[in-house]
Amino acid sequence: MSNQVDGEFSAAPGHIARANYSSPVRVAILLFLFLNCVYLLTSTGRVRTIDEIDAVMQSESLLLRHTTAIPQAVNSGIYFGKFDQHGVPRSAWPAGHAILVLPWSAAGHYLLAHLPGIPGNISDLALATAVCWSSATFAAFTVAVSFLLFLKLELSPKRALACSMVLAFSTPLFVYSGWLYSEPATIAIFVAACYLFFSSGKPISVPCALLASLLLGVADVAGKYYVPKLGAFVIYTLMIIILLWRPNGLFGRVATR
Repeated sequence: MSNQVDGEFSAAPGHIARANYSSPVRVAILLFLFLNCVYLLTSTGRVRTIDEIDAVMQSESLLLRHTTAIPQAVNSGIYFGKFDQHGVPRSAWPAGHAILVLPWSAAGHYLLAHLPGIPGNISDLALATAVCWSSATFAAFTVAVSFLLFLKLELSPKRALACSMVLAFSTPLFVYSGWLYSEPATIAIFVAACYLFFSSGKPISVPCALLASLLLGVADVAGKYYVPKLGAFVIYTLMIIILLWRPNGLFGRVATR
């Protein structure tokens, strides 16, 4: 079945294995761009709850003041957190989500807020809108990588694409793509970790999938218990370690000389 999947994406017989995977990656990129546009069009573009507002303020502080302190929340009367031993207002949430959305925060502050027709007195709204759009990108990335994982599960390309569309529009991922909650970013990290585990060209077997799920689950729970300030970044650190240790994936063959 895996040979059939590769063959459907291959331009011509006799191509090397790497060429067989160029088309699935291209389809995944196109799927990402399409869904990112759709999610942006359906995004709320606004932050309403305190945990959404907090992520915007933390990312703004990291961008402009290089700190996670949020004195602007105190000044605006919407502070929810705790003052540290030095009297600095800190957030009630870790800074992981704020770090992930920093590129969107920079785009909102330096680009979107200065576009023609944007009044200067709503620059904060422009910043919040740009940061909210990050969820659309993380959700689209999740679906695109899931498409590649479906192929590794030996689904046909059409079925893999169908499953991806179900994931994109028939699950809470579609809803979360329009709000600035941490779920889309967290799911994107988990899906990227799964793909890294199986980055070799081999199909995914049930025992390997079970072992990978146990490893990710234990790492996530242990990380949130022992180092709660890092949160999902424990999985991100695990991804880097695996990439350095086994570039061909956790279950791929180790290159020998």
